[in-house]
Amino acid sequence: MDSLSQALLGSAVAVIATRGKMPRRAIVYGAIIATLPDLDVLQPFDNDVETIVRHRTWSHSWIVHVFAAPVIAAALYRLDKTYRYLTWWLATFLVLFTHAALDAFTIYGTGLFWPLDRTPVMGGSIFIIDPLYTLPLLVALVMSWKSAQSKRAIRFMMSGLLLSCAYLGWGQLAQQHVEARASTALQQQGLSYTKLIATPSPFNSVLWRIIALDDDQYHEGFYHFLENNSQPRLTSFPRNLVLKQQIPPGIGFQEFSRFNHDYYALSRRDHQVIASDLRMGIEPFYFFRFIFAEQEHTDENFIPEFASIPIDEAGLFRWLGYRLLGRETGGLSEYLKNKG
Repeated sequence: MDSLSQALLGSAVAVIATRGKMPRRAIVYGAIIATLPDLDVLQPFDNDVETIVRHRTWSHSWIVHVFAAPVIAAALYRLDKTYRYLTWWLATFLVLFTHAALDAFTIYGTGLFWPLDRTPVMGGSIFIIDPLYTLPLLVALVMSWKSAQSKRAIRFMMSGLLLSCAYLGWGQLAQQHVEARASTALQQQGLSYTKLIATPSPFNSVLWRIIALDDDQYHEGFYHFLENNSQPRLTSFPRNLVLKQQIPPGIGFQEFSRFNHDYYALSRRDHQVIASDLRMGIEPFYFFRFIFAEQEHTDENFIPEFASIPIDEAGLFRWLGYRLLGRETGGLSEYLKNKG
């Protein structure tokens, strides 16, 4: 999730692991430790695809954390002997462990078991930025910082952590409900599918986006918990998998496919073959789009790169606001077509 949520979670876990001793110090150290896994974005990669698919791999692996925690704890103990070494060790491991666990709830995917299993764990039950998850932890941190008393700090942090975890639980239940509704809707509309996932739209857990894959098409729909519609309406779009034959082997397309669990579609732009990650974005705008083939480059020396696309951000957020308020019932592509 976003850096603020991760830092707040790390602070809460650190205060609890240190039993509330010197809570302000634990808050600071917890936030710092929680930031470490995301520093993998500073690692240089050979191309744009690797930059995306190798984020949240080794740095978010629970296996790596087992070995990294005692080393980081030793450095912290050498720097500050406020806590015993074993306390530093426990706090460090728990902060790293919960950081990766929280990221696994998002749609991006997290390499919890890297290198034993390189397929990222993808929950998709919470958006990467969700104020309702972050707010309880933020309030708990402010109250703990003001009180600076061990028992009260633990009480505040435990309360904030329980509320945020309860919200994660709600997301899990909501996702199962939406996927069940989507499965029924697909059958009623006579649409076949092999894979299905529901994930919340930006910044909320009320409006959910549904993506279902078939052989050479995918179906997109939306479900709103506050609307009276019993079943979502899904729209079909082509995946153009035949274009995969034009992608040279050995340039990272298989890794891209594993990263998004095959939730991708191909398209042609001039002489280029572009692959879009269907999980992150809304038709017709996808944030992770890569050029995997060009007519001028047909060998393994071709380097895939980001495919730029103009995004109507104003239109996207207008649609999202209207959809949340129930003033719009269709998808973004339908809304933009009607407005255009």
